[in-house]
Amino acid sequence: MARNKYPEQTLEQILAVSSKLFTEKGFEKTSIQDIIDELGMSKGAIYHHFKSKEDILDAVMNKQFSYAAQMLDDLIQNTQASNAREKLVMILEQIVADPDAHSMDGVLSTQIKNP
Repeated sequence: MARNKYPEQTLEQILAVSSKLFTEKGFEKTSIQDIIDELGMSKGAIYHHFKSKEDILDAVMNKQFSYAAQMLDDLIQNTQASNAREKLVMILEQIVADPDAHSMDGVLSTQIKNP
């Protein structure tokens, strides 16, 4: 079997497709097979990187949280305003307006309710 020269790219592809499917279909209605079919990869390629669908969700959410944290840090450092209240309002408006910061909100809200 050929060795994958770019495992980071494979990992990113898995996370991107999984994120898309979780958002479109919901986590519960997305199967590992759905992810495999969308990627055109083997089941082994998926399981090489992740033990389960829950592990994929965990990685997707960690990536989302990292994005949001980096965005917030950048906004805090780079937003100029005449006072703290104005700066806070400007930061919150930018966070609310960024669709990437909220792309997984629906999935997260259903998982919070899932025992």
